[in-house]
Amino acid sequence: MEVGHLTSRRCSEPPDEAGAFGGGPCTGRVNVPTYIVERYWPGVTRDRLAQAIIRSREIIALMNETDVRIRYLRSTLVPGDEVVFSLYEGPSAEAIREANERSRFHFDRIAEAVDLAAEAWP
Repeated sequence: MEVGHLTSRRCSEPPDEAGAFGGGPCTGRVNVPTYIVERYWPGVTRDRLAQAIIRSREIIALMNETDVRIRYLRSTLVPGDEVVFSLYEGPSAEAIREANERSRFHFDRIAEAVDLAAEAWP
């Protein structure tokens, strides 16, 4: 991966029912943009976030059936600030927006992001 390159890598195989990609060996690689979703959420708790993630993954699974390939990666809750940051892979910010709107998962901003895993560095 090049530093500053605004895409991440994933298997090109279709997702499973839960919206997860790549359960087995990869047969090919494609570039997929990564997006960060910022959520300023007064009163957020771990349980409320977990329920929202479940709904979101259900909608993503439905969207994946219609060839809108989205992958939920993870969320980070900052309880003291009542903020949640979620990472997704998908074809566009609009597709990520649609998934969040359809699942009624509140968000304030969606931006393309670079997700650098620790393993990417020597």
